[in-house]
Amino acid sequence: MAEFNKVVAQFSAPVYDWPQPNMPLILRHPFRFLRKLGAFSAWAARLFFHCIRLRKGGRFAAKDRQKWMQSHAQRLAKILRLRIRQRGQVPEWGLVASNHLSYLDVVVIATAAPGVFVSKSEVRHWPVIGMLSRWAGTLYLRRAHRADLARIGREVAALLQAKERVIIFPEGTSTDGKRVLGFHSSLFWPAETTQSPTTPCFLKYREPGNKPEHRVCFQGTALFLPHFLNLLALEFIEAELIFGEPIAGAATRKQLAQAAHDSVCQIAAAQQASQQHAPKSAEPFADFADKHLSRSASTKRWQETAARQERVADCSAAGNTPIARNYKKIKAG
Repeated sequence: MAEFNKVVAQFSAPVYDWPQPNMPLILRHPFRFLRKLGAFSAWAARLFFHCIRLRKGGRFAAKDRQKWMQSHAQRLAKILRLRIRQRGQVPEWGLVASNHLSYLDVVVIATAAPGVFVSKSEVRHWPVIGMLSRWAGTLYLRRAHRADLARIGREVAALLQAKERVIIFPEGTSTDGKRVLGFHSSLFWPAETTQSPTTPCFLKYREPGNKPEHRVCFQGTALFLPHFLNLLALEFIEAELIFGEPIAGAATRKQLAQAAHDSVCQIAAAQQASQQHAPKSAEPFADFADKHLSRSASTKRWQETAARQERVADCSAAGNTPIARNYKKIKAG
């Protein structure tokens, strides 16, 4: 009878469980991924042909570049379902120093404060993002060549003298968002020489369900294409963009870098404290996640499958399956 119950349990259990909680996001949400991928491909195609027309027409003014980049950044944010919350006064011009979490930082900042970004030279060769950044007038820094800092400094100083907005990421690399690395003072000397205002900026991401941004952050040995494809499978991304008060009273570039770092850390600490003490009703995406995301069709199906397997196993152990009961009736009759 025990052998018979084992056979019954095997045939009663489903052939596979789908989706598993540890499956990649692309496989867990294929239709959402394909829908976003289609929208992104259509936008990238329009961007490509637009860049070809711009190349034939020649260069255009910096203000036009900023408007052009802001328009495309807003479209990309809509495709990725980036829900951006901005606080603080956007500076009209000057140096903006922000913490760095991902390549999405450029998209988030460009939607609210378009300007000239200073980025690592590798971004130039990234698909789509590299094309967008090149035509937006991004300055590329070759980090392996220390002497390239002087060239970038002269170009940034010229932009600041022209009352342009320049955005830098003085940490020098992207992080996981748990802490803010020290700011490199070499990127602040154009603001020192031109006596331009320096505005600190803080960025923070949240995933669906009010989870931390570990899947949004682009750090370490992560590759761009797999990371970006996983972002397409997320239902939405919440981004917090906070501008601090312009720094005053700093005389040297090292003082500027330290003051900007302290200001960003203070904003981060205040943001973390407000989230810890905020009531649940004050978190708009938490209620949505609790009611919908945790009860999505895929998760519910997996939970029902696991519960059905447990019931089958319990019934099989007790010899109480329908087939076993019929077998006992036939044998007793």
